[in-house]
Amino acid sequence: MAIGAPFPCVEGLGVHVKGKGRFCPKLAGVDEESRLSDGGAPGEAPCAHVPALEVFPEDPEWAQQMVRQLEDGSRLERRRLVAGLAGASLRLALSKHGTSVIQKALEVAAGPDRQALVAPLHGSVAELYRSRFGNFALTKLIEAMPASSCDFVIHGLRGGALAAAKHKFGCRVVERLISHCPQAQVLGLSEELLTSVEVLAESAYGNFVLQQLLEHGASQQRWHIVQVLLRKLPHYASHRYASHVVQKAAVWSDIEGQQAMLAALLSADDAGLIAVASCQSGSAVLEELADIDLFRKGLHGRLVALVPALTTSDAGKQVLASFGLTQTS
Repeated sequence: MAIGAPFPCVEGLGVHVKGKGRFCPKLAGVDEESRLSDGGAPGEAPCAHVPALEVFPEDPEWAQQMVRQLEDGSRLERRRLVAGLAGASLRLALSKHGTSVIQKALEVAAGPDRQALVAPLHGSVAELYRSRFGNFALTKLIEAMPASSCDFVIHGLRGGALAAAKHKFGCRVVERLISHCPQAQVLGLSEELLTSVEVLAESAYGNFVLQQLLEHGASQQRWHIVQVLLRKLPHYASHRYASHVVQKAAVWSDIEGQQAMLAALLSADDAGLIAVASCQSGSAVLEELADIDLFRKGLHGRLVALVPALTTSDAGKQVLASFGLTQTS
């Protein structure tokens, strides 16, 4: 059917919009008693005997109508609409306008209705996260559904977690899993990622995944990341992407981790520390460290001796200011 053609009215699922010739996903013939008696709570069966709804995922008007009805319809109307969309959920998720429909459906659906909506996505995790539209549906699924229902996403990434974490869209999916699921549930995924800390730290997208692991991971996972960073801390602190990981490591590490990072910085020669403080990324790291008492006190004396060299760059001057030092200190 050509875009712009009238949408057919599916019996029991909708009526045409007066004056527009368009299909409006408003359910017809639903009385108030039916609405009140219908549930959708966990443990109930999916809404049954609902025909598949013909979808037009490339038509923005159709998508807008669907989203509005999913937002404004009664509980029973929403349940029937979700049931009608379930068979086309993968196609919707991968399309420019259909993805907004499936995301809204995931928000309003509950219990078995939501499970029916998600079932067609099983086995297509890689296809979804690589899609500029599908990745949004996948992250919405992780946010909206109970963590126990996200196992199929974790399974779909198994053996390919590093590739997903480095992908411009896939990184968002991995981040959501780490931040929304219990540590035990994503343990295998996390352990797979922790074998490639160096690669992820210097990745334009993978660094965000490491930041999530530092914030939400177990203490031993956090310590593992710190140990890798310690091997070349001045280098990572000056790196465009890894510097963000260094900042998060300093913020989320326990006292042992922070002391180890401070010792690594202090062990750098003058030229190395000047190089860190004089570049944009390294300067941002040191400014962050200045807000942490341990680093502020530990680095202060070393920076005093480097004032003449640091005043030659704007980045160096910013570092001095963050530590309360002046050009004449």
